[in-house]
Amino acid sequence: MIKAILATGLNGEIGKNGDMPWGRSLPKDLEYFKKVTSDGSVILMGNTTHQSLPFFPKGFPKRKNYVVTNNGRGEQKSGVIKLTLSHFERCYNTGGSVFNYFGTWVVGGASIYEQLWHMVDEVHLTTVYESYPTADTFFKTDLSNFEKVGEEIDVSSEDLGAMVQVWRRI
Repeated sequence: MIKAILATGLNGEIGKNGDMPWGRSLPKDLEYFKKVTSDGSVILMGNTTHQSLPFFPKGFPKRKNYVVTNNGRGEQKSGVIKLTLSHFERCYNTGGSVFNYFGTWVVGGASIYEQLWHMVDEVHLTTVYESYPTADTFFKTDLSNFEKVGEEIDVSSEDLGAMVQVWRRI
């Protein structure tokens, strides 16, 4: 199963200068991200997202990290494996790869979400209840073929409202 996890502002804002537009001001959301993806899952991200991690060049701890890129296919540094998008799709579609045996989380950025959205079975979407006019990266989620499951999870901070919703493909 392929899952996407992302947080957006009210207008689809997901990034600003290599970080989230709201910075690190939603610790409960970061805890949620860590909790749901730290079970030995596969993390699939784009090169820009990988380079923006505070612990770059390492990937996320306690996860199998894969970076979708056209540069350095198969290269492994600091526990991160690089592969092309077409290689990932071939591996996943054969049914016998690491991506099929462990949960696979698509964690960004916008280009990776756009290219893989048709394969995503479940979305963990945090909506941040603010607009960020200076954001430089956007992704508008298309949930028309998904249904909301479960209860919303409040990940707000003192200064910022935010809720997580889980959506499954119909």
